[in-house]
This record gives sequence, structure tokens and C-alpha cells, in this order.
Amino acid sequence: MPDRCGDDGFTLFEMLIVLTLIALLGLLALPLARGTASARGIDTAIRDLARNLAAARSDAMRDAARRSVLIDARNRRWRRDDSVRWTALPPGIGIDVTAPRNAVTSGVTRLSYFHDGSASGGTIRLRDGARRRAIAIDWLSGRLTLRDGG
Repeated sequence: MPDRCGDDGFTLFEMLIVLTLIALLGLLALPLARGTASARGIDTAIRDLARNLAAARSDAMRDAARRSVLIDARNRRWRRDDSVRWTALPPGIGIDVTAPRNAVTSGVTRLSYFHDGSASGGTIRLRDGARRRAIAIDWLSGRLTLRDGG
């Protein structure tokens, strides 16, 4: 009967080659994973900001009073006017705001909603490298439109 010593498993050399290939694939996938986390960061930030804008509109109509969201673009943060706590944007995400001139005081933009649901209007743009997201606020209806690009 022939001896089959070499057919029972993998050699150490074969195992090292496989582990090296796995490590190389992991290194190639790392930039893709970072890009995905970055995309989630800007998506989460835009949804959070839009949710708070919508809540300000609802509160304005419910309370029959002006409610606002304040945006400090220079320091990359925002807050509701009924809160003292600022919410910072995730690292690497920039913000630009287009609003009526009278809505900007000391570098802080006040986007307001009124008792009838209308708004001061404006556009908020978030950017993360080449990726851009925007929220457009219709002055007449107060409705929000989220869009890619901006």
C-alpha cells in the first residue's frame, strides 16, 4: 500500500500565502469602509437637522408663535431657539447657509417658522469632501426638500 503522507492537509507555506492574501484584501477594503462611514455621517447629520427643522415648524403652528433653528456655520453647529445646547456637526462635515439678510446676526443664521407654517426660507448645504447634501426650506409653505448635490 502506498504512503500518502503529503495529502492530509495544507503546508505552512500555503497557509502563509492565504493569510497574506486575506490581509491584502482587508487593506484594500479599508478605504471603502471609511467612505461608507463618512457617507453615513453626512446622511445622519442632514436627517437630524431636517427632523429638528420640521419639529420647529410643528411647534410654531401648535403654539401660534415663531420658532427657529439657529445655525452657526463658522463653528459648524446648530440648535433650536428653545434649547441652550448646540449640536456639533460630525468631524469633516462643513455647512453653508443661504438665507434672507435679516436672518443673520453676528454670524449666526436664524431660520424661522411662523404660526401659519410658513418660514423665513433658505437653503442649508452640508459637504463632506466631494459629497454634498442640501435642505431647501420653502418660504411660503415651510416645506423641506432634501436633495443630493446642492
